[in-house]
Amino acid sequence: MTPEEIDRVLLDEAAGVRASRDFSASVMAAVRREPEPQLPPPIPFPWARAWPGLAAVGIAVVAAWFAMPPSMETSPPVAERAVEAAQWLAGAAAVFDSRWVLIAAVVSVVTVVPALAPLWLVSYRRGS
Repeated sequence: MTPEEIDRVLLDEAAGVRASRDFSASVMAAVRREPEPQLPPPIPFPWARAWPGLAAVGIAVVAAWFAMPPSMETSPPVAERAVEAAQWLAGAAAVFDSRWVLIAAVVSVVTVVPALAPLWLVSYRRGS
């Protein structure tokens, strides 16, 4: 027999197959009788380890507030800061030099290579 003939025979026989009236009700009753899965309790947040860090951040913020000179207590408006930043960028662009490109490239390599070296040295395929 060819696969097409087998499919035709199975479809003809399946047309007369019907579930009994109480089949779905008995299946649902069996599902309801199943015990609910017991979930483990949620993992509590490690507050004992977090409190020292939160306290250190709070102390650092308070210390920075009191160590701030009086002239910095009132910050200039946002527009003035934006103008100052734009002037600084214009001054930095005016003194653009190829040396700065070289320095930026060296700093990038010195920063990126140590961060990516472990990923290059250890691959997932090596242990498989």
